[in-house]
Amino acid sequence: MPRYLSLRIAVVALVIAASAWYLYPPRKTINLGLDLQGGIHLVLGVEVEKALESVAERTAADLRSKLQQKGIAAQVTRQGATGLLVELAPSPASPEARQQAWTEARGVVAEYPTFTTKAQDQAAGRLELALTDPEASRLRDFAVRQGVETIRNRVDQFGVAEPTIQRQGENRCLARLERDGRG
Repeated sequence: MPRYLSLRIAVVALVIAASAWYLYPPRKTINLGLDLQGGIHLVLGVEVEKALESVAERTAADLRSKLQQKGIAAQVTRQGATGLLVELAPSPASPEARQQAWTEARGVVAEYPTFTTKAQDQAAGRLELALTDPEASRLRDFAVRQGVETIRNRVDQFGVAEPTIQRQGENRCLARLERDGRG
């Protein structure tokens, strides 16, 4: 019986050694990444029109709120990417009350210097507003710069050696990443 016991112990030790060998091989494991360590060249687009739409939506909500605070019943909707339409609700009030509501609505609209009055119809109680061209250009530029900065912050977390992250054209970001010497 002791003879079989030593054979069993030898087999168990051999199985444990083989398992350890396959589990932790002495050679370097495959851990490439960064597109197999050759680097990455990415060109990412920034949706600048969505940024303009977002600004117009927020302004419409803010304008609607301010008109309600003044007691003016109006509907404010976005037109296109950068336009707003303000329509005063028709009311059976006197022409003087209608004129006062129009004047107050014009005063509230004047608080938004980044929008210009494109068209107005006092009889219908309609104002069409548009984002000014300099403000639209500034917002487009800001959206792209913010995209570049976001990419830069995320890449810096991973220890990439000399990343090239820059603006390319009107609405694109270029990210060229190479492997660092650490790994």
